[in-house]
Amino acid sequence: MASETASAIRQSLIECLRGILSPSQAIRNAAEEQLKMLETTDEYGIYLTEFTISPDSDLSGRQLASVLLKQYVEVHWCTGMQKFQPPVTPPQTKNIIREMLPQGLGDSSSKVRNSVAYALSKIASIDFPEDWPNLFDLLVTALNNPSPDLVHGAMRVLVGKPPPPSPLLFC
Repeated sequence: MASETASAIRQSLIECLRGILSPSQAIRNAAEEQLKMLETTDEYGIYLTEFTISPDSDLSGRQLASVLLKQYVEVHWCTGMQKFQPPVTPPQTKNIIREMLPQGLGDSSSKVRNSVAYALSKIASIDFPEDWPNLFDLLVTALNNPSPDLVHGAMRVLVGKPPPPSPLLFC
């Protein structure tokens, strides 16, 4: 039963990401409303992370997921955050995201890589070192990697500045 619910949430999120990228205003509005409901589930951040770091997903959807993940961290990660809104991210969800998200630091898309780095930087500002003791070792390993993308991603975490605005979001 829990597996079916998780699968339904994942599928709904994928449909919402596609809907937000739709040229139809009505479809975008409906997708945004559905996304607001999904944002309150424990799995939301995990599925955004999975979609962001998946090289098999389309790039525009990955970019959107990475921006939404960055926003999710800013709003739900910790009750002490300036933009906090309930619910707070559960500890088990945080652990999963902290484990998966660094995989996106070496992404070939600089926009995805920058959003991942910014989200990691935000998480690190709250969780390091108490709740994420291996983060420093992870970043040092990335900085010593021969991949320029991974080195760039790790440097962006250390700089901690938000990435430039994504052209995917229309305001």
